[in-house]
Amino acid sequence: MDGPVKMEKNIRKVPVRPGPIGRKSFCRLVKSGFKILGRYFYRSFPVVIMAKRLREEPPPPTILVWRKAGLDDLALLGELLPAGKIRLFRRRFQNREYCLVGLKEGKIAHYCWLTAGESYLDREMNYRIDLLPAKGYLYDAYTRPAFRGRGCYQEGLLEAGRLQRRWGRTVLLVIISWEKLPARAAALRAGFRPAAVILHRRILAWKWNLIKKRSDGEQLADN
Repeated sequence: MDGPVKMEKNIRKVPVRPGPIGRKSFCRLVKSGFKILGRYFYRSFPVVIMAKRLREEPPPPTILVWRKAGLDDLALLGELLPAGKIRLFRRRFQNREYCLVGLKEGKIAHYCWLTAGESYLDREMNYRIDLLPAKGYLYDAYTRPAFRGRGCYQEGLLEAGRLQRRWGRTVLLVIISWEKLPARAAALRAGFRPAAVILHRRILAWKWNLIKKRSDGEQLADN
């Protein structure tokens, strides 16, 4: 009588051969790896310098109540920002940098930081922007997600322009990332126009900027 059949003997090992699907998966894996490494070792992106000549103009109707912020507002800012950003803001307040906030029902809906000095060093991009003669610079702005799409950023740009004009400034500059189309559109509606493009590149800790100015030669920013 025949014994039980051992199925192991009837199973053939089929060799795995790399096909088109395997090559595509490998390529996707390599591309993903390069993207991840690129975030830490290499970056390249353009930003736009936009400028506005400050003139006397009637204030439009606003949806937010605007005022200067201070150290006492860190608790309100902490409702929409991480702890690391709050530490940065504390240092800015201690350095007497100027923050303008727009409030709605007691909550901060938008904030922006303004210079009151002669130059500003962007440590993230390693770029110093010259604010002479009589130029102002708006260098940090944020809108609470629940208030986006309502014109808060445009309103903040207009309020910042009026404030800088009271300080005796005649030009207000703002730098906006190239891909932020809504922010660039809001700046255009507020009367800003493109002045230059900065192509920022970074390899590890080495940073450099390529500045492309307007063809008319108007020098609104210096390297």
